[in-house]
Amino acid sequence: REFIRTFNTPEHRIKECEALGIQRLLSRATAENDLLTEHILKARLIRIFAVNCEMLLRNMREPFMRALQGGARMELLLANPDSALVQEMEALEIADGRDPEERSIPRCIRESEGALRTLLHEVEQGPGSIWLGHYGTHYRETLILCDSDWAWWTPHFNPVRGDERPTILAEGENSKLVRLCVRHFEAVKRACGVAQL
Repeated sequence: REFIRTFNTPEHRIKECEALGIQRLLSRATAENDLLTEHILKARLIRIFAVNCEMLLRNMREPFMRALQGGARMELLLANPDSALVQEMEALEIADGRDPEERSIPRCIRESEGALRTLLHEVEQGPGSIWLGHYGTHYRETLILCDSDWAWWTPHFNPVRGDERPTILAEGENSKLVRLCVRHFEAVKRACGVAQL
């Protein structure tokens, strides 16, 4: 009982969050767009692991353009639109009430790829680069990593889409959560590969 009382104290929870590098907890994935913009603009390496990034590119278009113009390297791992994973996710969303005529997940993935190419074209031979890979089964969460010391981690709760999901922000190279996120991204990248657009 003493252990349970100690574990449940606010001081203990704060200590655990600090050890993980957790800086903020957000109830919605778009709750801190200004903070995300700030980290994108100063990053030299931006890594994104998502089913698709269509909404992210629409909401953060200007910061991504400025980052690429400043020489940032963007690496993205998106779902293979023809994978069994995506088919299952699509079925879950429709069963949950999404109109089947609404934009599908495969369509959002393909639109993400088109938006990335458009973004690259619009920065016109800038020093930045975009690298893209596709995975089939590795998806567990959305990650946005800025360099190796900041993570935007959004656990996946299919059929819930994008903005409705809570998000955890972690910071610091010594942050356990940031290190785990970077390690996970790099492992999936090695397994799937990326190619420059």
